[in-house]
Amino acid sequence: MAKRENGSGTVIKRKYKHSTNDPKTKMLRGGLKTDAGKDRAIPVHPKILPIIERWYNASTGPLYPRPDGKAYNKDSFSIGVWKPCMKSLGLPDDLTPHSARHTFGTRMSAAGVRPEDIQRIMGHTDYSMTANVYINQDESTLKEAIAKMA
Repeated sequence: MAKRENGSGTVIKRKYKHSTNDPKTKMLRGGLKTDAGKDRAIPVHPKILPIIERWYNASTGPLYPRPDGKAYNKDSFSIGVWKPCMKSLGLPDDLTPHSARHTFGTRMSAAGVRPEDIQRIMGHTDYSMTANVYINQDESTLKEAIAKMA
């Protein structure tokens, strides 16, 4: 199920996913869902990189395996990882892993990241998808935007 290669990068293949971790560039490369998302470069935040490296070094199969060593599917990840995590954090149980994409897009926008960079990282063909679906501006962000008018 998983394939690992030596050299400058690590190739991890799963039934539905293919991603490459390149420790030199600190980028993940992958995605299969859409043309814009295929083989896109995804920078890894320095705070997350040690976790990915630890997972990689501890696993001979999937990057983040189930306790039995097999790859998670959508349901087993939701039941075995996501829901217990949300409960332990006191977060609503109606949040899904996809909710994290909305949080990511919103936080990137609020941090002033260029729209085209958010679009590319999220794997969207058009920024309108990113802006209209994934970025949710709250009132404080909108007030800060208005305050920038001198």
